[in-house]
Amino acid sequence: MSKFMVVCICLVAFTQLGWSQAGNASFVHGKQAHGIPGYLDPSTHTFTTKAESAAVQDPDALPPTVTEFAGTWTFKITITISSAMPAGAQIFCSASIDEFDDPTNSYSETAAVPAIVSKGSGTCSVAIPYAWFLSNQGSDVVSASYDINMYQAIAIGSTTQVVPIRESHDDLGTNFPVPANGALTTTNVTARI
Repeated sequence: MSKFMVVCICLVAFTQLGWSQAGNASFVHGKQAHGIPGYLDPSTHTFTTKAESAAVQDPDALPPTVTEFAGTWTFKITITISSAMPAGAQIFCSASIDEFDDPTNSYSETAAVPAIVSKGSGTCSVAIPYAWFLSNQGSDVVSASYDINMYQAIAIGSTTQVVPIRESHDDLGTNFPVPANGALTTTNVTARI
């Protein structure tokens, strides 16, 4: 066997040995598997242990000042269709709710559904499930808005594209309080497209 082959085999063996001693082996699930957290004071040669923080003990725990508010907000939209609606066109409704808890924590929720259309009118029921973790629920407000869009598929060359042919949007304002946890909130809207 050549010296080159012996050197290569030795390098592979030492590499495996080195990898088995790597620092990553001392961590399990992102936590140190063994050892005591703390520090050694070099001047007194005393070791002081350090207790784990609450975040390390239960990383999924909420801070004590945060409370979950979950529920479903439903927009019931009644549409009067005044625009010409070409054959094959479809109407979709979407709704959004935005909650601003503090400068570092806000939520935006959106959902969309096809409208049920019949003889110049339509209806949509857009349900938005939400779960917010809030620290200022009593003073927070929710802004709400909805969109109604009419789409049509148009053939362009050998492809078909869906394009909006009529759109309507309305901001309902920011005067909605944060609903109680578990609430089923309904906002009724009358719109024209």
